[in-house]
Amino acid sequence: MISAWLHKSGPFETLTVLAFVFIPLGISQLAQKHTLLPRFFGVYYFLNLIYYYLLSSPTGIAANKNWLIASLLATSPWAVTFLRQALYQAFRFLPKHFRNSTSTLLSFLFVWTCTLLSLNRLNSRAAWLAFGLVLAYLIFRGSSKFFKKILIFAFVIASISGVIYAKKNFSTLTHNELRPALWKGTAKMIESAPLLGRSGPGQFSNAFPNYRLAEQLMLPISAPNSSHPHNELLKLASEVGLPACLALLCFFLLILKVPGRKNASALHCVLVLSVCAMFDKLLIENATALLFLFSMGLLIPVTKHKSTVKKTLAVRKALGFIIILFGSFIAINQTQASWFHRHGFNDQSAALVSFDAEQK
Repeated sequence: MISAWLHKSGPFETLTVLAFVFIPLGISQLAQKHTLLPRFFGVYYFLNLIYYYLLSSPTGIAANKNWLIASLLATSPWAVTFLRQALYQAFRFLPKHFRNSTSTLLSFLFVWTCTLLSLNRLNSRAAWLAFGLVLAYLIFRGSSKFFKKILIFAFVIASISGVIYAKKNFSTLTHNELRPALWKGTAKMIESAPLLGRSGPGQFSNAFPNYRLAEQLMLPISAPNSSHPHNELLKLASEVGLPACLALLCFFLLILKVPGRKNASALHCVLVLSVCAMFDKLLIENATALLFLFSMGLLIPVTKHKSTVKKTLAVRKALGFIIILFGSFIAINQTQASWFHRHGFNDQSAALVSFDAEQK
């Protein structure tokens, strides 16, 4: 709030950042959250599939192929649950025990086959990394203590080797790559105002041109990508400062560390989108922000309410519902703006290519 007041950010942009705290807390107040939200996630998954495979939309409803595969990968467990429930109702003519096993197997095979085919076709490096880390986490969680030590040792060795390799081959690996140039420029922006940010919420594009590196201007796609550094933590730190960024990060880590049984599908969604958000703009200009924030809310465990708290339960639920609707309104409007910007840029590029072809 101080950063927004200091830099004269608009209320819409300020509330967009505050929604990262309010929406998870609002979700935690809904009693039926574990039955309603899987349907939302499942519908979102299958809408992307239908648009991508059946309606020949190269980006589904996500406006970008990297956002599309991140959405599909993050919502796959929810889609399995959604499809399993639908198949269970459709197979009423089968015996109950056979109907349950059949619907579970068919939904798992169908959803993950579609997801892996999409991952192979869209070939997003961030999505592959997220998929690998989730697999490693699942293996680690189910391993014995001795095997966990071996996995940790192997991970440390692989990380050190990767850093050494990247350091020796940095110029080759980053040749004609936009993200390293964006990250360097954003780091300079953060260094200039580390406490309260340089631009204020939602104003990154106004301040970043003063810190943009010359090497970025040499890249063919530099201009339309100066509105976001393709790393959500860097963007937040550059807009509102390092203390606010660290506070939000601690808030999310505290949710993950809260004792109690975690929703496995929500945890999977958070892990995938967290990894992909380090290389793209998934949590501000995209509907994937809702997927992330809803999942964070599902990770807050349900507590038994005492008699003194039950009196305010209805008010808290109503307030939570209002916060969720308002946050959803913000995310949908941001997504719509991003969608039209993306399509406008693609139409402009196509027109320029057509014009150059005619001139030749």
